[in-house]
Amino acid sequence: MNVILKYLSDIRVVIGLAVLIVLIMIILIVQKIKSGKARRQLEDLEDRYNAIKKVPLSFKLNKAVAISRIVPDAMTKVTNMKDDFDKAEANLKQIGQALADTEDEIIAGKLKKAKLDLEDLEVSVSLGEEQVEQLDSFLDSILEKEEAQRQQANEYKNRFRELKEQANANRGQLSGAWDTIEQVISETERMFSNCEDWMYASDFEKANAELANIEQSLERFEGILNAVPSLLEDARGVIPKMAEVVHHDYTEAYNRGVYLKHLQVEQNLSVITNGLRSDLEQLKTGDSEGVRENLDDYKERLTQLEDQIQRECEAYDQMNALANENAALYKEAEKNVSYLANQYARLSGRFGLDGMDRKIGDLQQQLASIASRMPKVYTLVQENQNPATGLVASMKELNQDLTSLNNTAALRSTARQAGKSVRRSSF
Repeated sequence: MNVILKYLSDIRVVIGLAVLIVLIMIILIVQKIKSGKARRQLEDLEDRYNAIKKVPLSFKLNKAVAISRIVPDAMTKVTNMKDDFDKAEANLKQIGQALADTEDEIIAGKLKKAKLDLEDLEVSVSLGEEQVEQLDSFLDSILEKEEAQRQQANEYKNRFRELKEQANANRGQLSGAWDTIEQVISETERMFSNCEDWMYASDFEKANAELANIEQSLERFEGILNAVPSLLEDARGVIPKMAEVVHHDYTEAYNRGVYLKHLQVEQNLSVITNGLRSDLEQLKTGDSEGVRENLDDYKERLTQLEDQIQRECEAYDQMNALANENAALYKEAEKNVSYLANQYARLSGRFGLDGMDRKIGDLQQQLASIASRMPKVYTLVQENQNPATGLVASMKELNQDLTSLNNTAALRSTARQAGKSVRRSSF
């Protein structure tokens, strides 16, 4: 103990110990710095290594191999790249082991060895990145067709989802075809499942065929949603209401005695009803082809029938009014002509009404012509076997002739002459 105290009392020993302690601390600090740098470098390499490992080369290779069995052109390419894949896998395996060894060296403080291994790892990781990038690019080119199919399938899925949402939102308007819609949805979902199976098996031809079927199914689905609601609205609401109005007005007019047989209203309504029933059955299947044309034709025919019924009703009222008016006009004309004839017979000898006999004869002839036509027209009216619209024309012609006969200038002139003669005789 005394010896130790003796040495410690020596200033040179104390300085030496202090220097030694400082050196040890410096060494430890430097070691710590080098160790931290090595660890950071190792962590960076591990991150790059993990990024490489995340690339699904094995999965893509398996898909490429499956494709090469179906696509002969891809067979040679895939076979040639297998060696490159094996080399890349071996390099990655070596990198993984080297990273673990290097980490142990850093922990153990073997920094010189770790430094050399890190340099080797840098080269290996860079090589691995290059290998994986080339392989990934090559495999993507082989799988490009599958990726395009998958993209298309996803687009169809999104469109299908939107159509289903639209269908559910308008279920009430589509109730007449809902069973068909559910069938379309079920069949389309089955097609998507089949397409997935074919794509998983890398059978592009069958997958393409199924995608074509899906596209047709979606077009049919969309067509149903776009066309059927308005068609059902017309077929179940608008047209039956129009037919009801026509039948009501027809029945009312028929009960009044209006002749409507020539319009064949009941036959037309029967044809429209049967056609409408057939169109509704067609719409239940989601098939709208030709239905719009049929419904528009029904609307046009019903509109025409309604207009024709109204015209016949108006003509019927007008015909009856003219029949009464013509009867009165005929009596007036008969009275006027008879009066003039009597006046002429009584006064012609006394007053010399030369030429009046010819005028009166014309009037009598006109009256006789009208009298011969009237029974035929009135018989047709009474028999009620002809459209009123046709008889109105005959009634109007009689009305014009009778009015002309009563108001003709010759009649007025004759009347004036007769009146003057009468007045002269009174003096």
